Amino acid sequence: MIINNKKMNIKRYSSKEMKLQNDYLQSFIINNKVDIIYNNEISMFELLLILTYYKSLNVEVNLTLAYLPYQRMDHPNTNYTETIKCVASIFNSLKLNSLKICEPHCNLDYFSNAQKINVVEKLFDRVINEIDFNREKDLIIFTDKGSVKKYSSLSNNYAYGEKIRNPLTGLIMSYKLIGEIRPNQKILIVDDIISSGDTICEILDSINNYDNKVYILCAHLEKNKFNKRLTDNTKVQKI
Repeated sequence: MIINNKKMNIKRYSSKEMKLQNDYLQSFIINNKVDIIYNNEISMFELLLILTYYKSLNVEVNLTLAYLPYQRMDHPNTNYTETIKCVASIFNSLKLNSLKICEPHCNLDYFSNAQKINVVEKLFDRVINEIDFNREKDLIIFTDKGSVKKYSSLSNNYAYGEKIRNPLTGLIMSYKLIGEIRPNQKILIVDDIISSGDTICEILDSINNYDNKVYILCAHLEKNKFNKRLTDNTKVQKI
C-alpha cells in the first residue's frame, strides 16, 4: 500500500494481526492529508482499520482502489446477494474525501463520491506504440458487446464476440466472433477483466486458422490456474 508516495511496511504480531503504531501511521501525513493507493497487499479489513484511524484524526483521506472487491455481484432481483451495494455502504460510511476506482466492472451509482479511472484507455496509446500496432491495418477484438460499449472509441477497426452463458453455471454455451480477420494482422484483445480466461480462449480458438500475433490489454488479470492457458499460448505474445 502506498501513502503519500511512500510504501507502507506492515509489521505483524505472531497472530498475523497488524502491529500498528501511532507515530508510524502519523509519519505519512502531509499537510493534514493522506493519499492512499490500495493494491491488495493487505486485507480489506486491515485497510478499513487504517482508513478509520486516519478519519478519527480528522485527516483528509483520499483513496484509490486498484481493484474494487465484490463488484461483480451487481445484479439486483436475483438469488445472489447484491454485494456491491454492501461494499458501497461500507465506503460511504467512512465519508472519505475522495474515492477513485481503477476500471470498475460495474456502475458506481451506490457510491456517494466515487470516480472511475479508465485504466485501459490510459494504457492504450503506450501499448500500441510498444507493439507497433497499425490502427489502419491491424485489428482490435472486444470480448463482447459490453466491451464494445466501453472501448469502441479506441478504434474504428474492430471485431467483437457475441456470447451466451448458461445462467446456472456461468459457463459459455456459444461464442461467435463478429467481424473480418485477415492473415498476418496483429490482434489486440481488449477487456476490463480476465477472470477464468474462458472468453479469451474462445477468441483464440476462433482465430486458430490464421497466422496472427495476439496481444491482450486488460485492466485486471486474475492470477489463477485457468489463465495459464493464456500465458502458455504460443499465439499470445504479451498480456
